Amino acid sequence: MIRGYDRIEVDEYVDDLLSVVTTLRTTATEAERARRAAEERAAAAERKAESAGAQQVVAAPAEGFGMRAERLLRLAENEAAEIRSAAAAESSSIVERARADAEQFRHESEQALITRSAQADQEAGRRTSALDERESSLKAQLESARGEIEMLTRAAQREADRLRDQARHEVEEQRAAAEMAAMRAVESVEKDVARLNALRESTRQELARIVEIVRTASSEAMGQGTAPDNSEQRSR
Repeated sequence: MIRGYDRIEVDEYVDDLLSVVTTLRTTATEAERARRAAEERAAAAERKAESAGAQQVVAAPAEGFGMRAERLLRLAENEAAEIRSAAAAESSSIVERARADAEQFRHESEQALITRSAQADQEAGRRTSALDERESSLKAQLESARGEIEMLTRAAQREADRLRDQARHEVEEQRAAAEMAAMRAVESVEKDVARLNALRESTRQELARIVEIVRTASSEAMGQGTAPDNSEQRSR
């Protein structure tokens, strides 16, 4: 498109004008040929009239020569003038018809070009309107998509925050439970250690008592075994 005109239509219009110019040139050439032919016919008629007048002058009596020659020359001139006038009229008519045809063709071409341009403008307007509507629709869809994305993003952020808080709370609960379990385990171990220490001390004391009993019993047994020996020695 060039300033609202279709390049193809403009090229076609220029080609049509060039065709008209070629036709006018051909018509003008033909008119010029017709004019020359008419002039040649007029000249031939003049020569024929002069020749006929000369022949009649030779054959006629001397007293009628002037009148007959003048009449023949006038007739020849009139015929030549009529031929020239007819040729000029025909040439002018051909040129005028060619000009009228060219003007009509130019007018019709301009009207056709204007009509095509108007149709092209209307079509361009419709396409522009359709594109504007499409653009508006796409913008609306884009805005809707952006709003939905933002909404989903906020929802996802809230869910992520909730899950993070929940996980932190669960971790804290698990850590507290683990610490409590560890404390209980330590207390249980300490109690077990204390009980084992007490048991060990009780066992040590019991062993010491048993050792003392054994030691006492052994001492008594040894004492009793020594006494009979002494009595026996005294009896001897």
